[in-house]
Amino acid sequence: MALDESLALCQAAGESPCTLRLYGWDPPAVSIGRFQDLYSEIDYLSCRSHGFDVVRRPTGGKAILHLDDVTYSVVMPLSSSNPADAHELFIHVANAALSAFRELGIEAEITVHKPDTSDPWCFTRPFGVDISTCGRKICGSAHRVYPGAFMQHGTLFLEAPKRVLPNLAPGGCSEDRTRWFNNFRKKVISLSEAAGRSVSRTEVLRAFKKGFEQYFQTECFEGRPNKKELDLASRLHTSTYTSGFWLFHRKRDTSIISSIPIRAGTQPMTLGRL
Repeated sequence: MALDESLALCQAAGESPCTLRLYGWDPPAVSIGRFQDLYSEIDYLSCRSHGFDVVRRPTGGKAILHLDDVTYSVVMPLSSSNPADAHELFIHVANAALSAFRELGIEAEITVHKPDTSDPWCFTRPFGVDISTCGRKICGSAHRVYPGAFMQHGTLFLEAPKRVLPNLAPGGCSEDRTRWFNNFRKKVISLSEAAGRSVSRTEVLRAFKKGFEQYFQTECFEGRPNKKELDLASRLHTSTYTSGFWLFHRKRDTSIISSIPIRAGTQPMTLGRL
């Protein structure tokens, strides 16, 4: 999370190219949205007892179990504070993801609707802009707007969600948890189920590279974070992402973010680094 936020802030400062980053989680983890209340929406102690880290994302949205999944982050410049411009970027990234799904042999579609905040878990309720196939959600995503930059997170399950998931939700008897999990399975579809075959992590990485290149009509170069990005990520990791104040209370030191010089529009509006 610290590196993703560092990429966004360096993008705002004109020191980073537009970036598509794809990764997995080791150890597995539950990530919660920027505005979620930790204790009322997940069972923190159960997560830890099952060996899952718990982290708070810089982006919004709801809780996601990162186990047998691929997470992506996309960072682009945003020179306007108009919410409609951020929504347009959100749609662009969603369309690029659709192109990636087609590379995997999966036909999906974008659905736009009013958010449903009744469930704390991302994949079980509609939220803003979703990507679905066969009437089931295949990609959960959320975004964050910084002065000068836009960041979107997305998650895809490689395989069907594991039975451990109901144990991570707060409260309820075992029957309630089982009912919730069965409902979850009806609303969510993994890449392998949608494709009718086993889909590997390597396939997903290749498909996203090709799909995003096709949609944005550019060629991505594979690159590692530069020194400024890594240094800033280290500072954010120490000040925020290892801090109980951020995880438990949504409080953080904002001086690092406010100290970033904004040079929006100094980077081309096209995907560059993978």
